[in-house]
Amino acid sequence: MCLARRRLVLDIPLPPPVQVSEHLKGWCSYCRRWQEARLDLSGQVLGQGRLGIGIASLVAHLRTVGRLPLRTIQALLLSLYGLHVSVGELVGLLRRVSQVGAAAVERLHAEVQASQSVHADETGWRENGRNGYIWSPSTSDGLRYFEYHHS
Repeated sequence: MCLARRRLVLDIPLPPPVQVSEHLKGWCSYCRRWQEARLDLSGQVLGQGRLGIGIASLVAHLRTVGRLPLRTIQALLLSLYGLHVSVGELVGLLRRVSQVGAAAVERLHAEVQASQSVHADETGWRENGRNGYIWSPSTSDGLRYFEYHHS
């Protein structure tokens, strides 16, 4: 067979609907007490929030990598997933993500400091009308991270 033409069509699938897990506490008429199953959501949600790890990852990515404003992230979640989230809830979620990531950042700092050779770069960075700097240490092992300071 001789191929005369090939056509590729690229598309993005529709986002899946938001998954809702409901956990209940109820009154037992037999033992006449409130009953609630023990629940371990440590791998599904950060802290006591209602938004799961997948949404937290998406919001953190849009905010840090995409540098999107919170209201734009709020509008995206509503238009793509039908998910109503307040700006305050987004701020709290990003704060929890930051707290969880703090231990990983400390490990990166320690690994960079323990490396035999470290290369560093300092670049000016302007954000929200304020000047600052991005520092980027990297090692020959391929370890690198970026740190932003208002100064």
